[in-house]
Amino acid sequence: MHQALKLIHKDPGFNWSLSILGERTGMSSATLVRHFQNTLGIAPMKYVSNWRMIKTYKLAKYTATRFDIIADTVGFSSTQSLNKAFKRYYNCSLSDLRQDTKNRVHQVNTSL
Repeated sequence: MHQALKLIHKDPGFNWSLSILGERTGMSSATLVRHFQNTLGIAPMKYVSNWRMIKTYKLAKYTATRFDIIADTVGFSSTQSLNKAFKRYYNCSLSDLRQDTKNRVHQVNTSL
């Protein structure tokens, strides 16, 4: 389990599959799924998707990294596909998140 999580966290943009994760961790796909379910309560590929959204959120909110670069970093083929997935997950667009962050910083700076 630890090795699988380490791999996913190190390279969220990699085209992960059950067979690749299993191969790289020395487990069968079934064993990998069972360990993820028992330990984290979630399927491995769902974990990969969730990690990608968390990584996207942090990059969009706390950096000025372009959205196309973020998409590539977390394993999406385009900004549009990333934004669609992000909207489903967080109920806001990448632009909305970044704009909200800028507005909050501006509000804090002007109140000083």
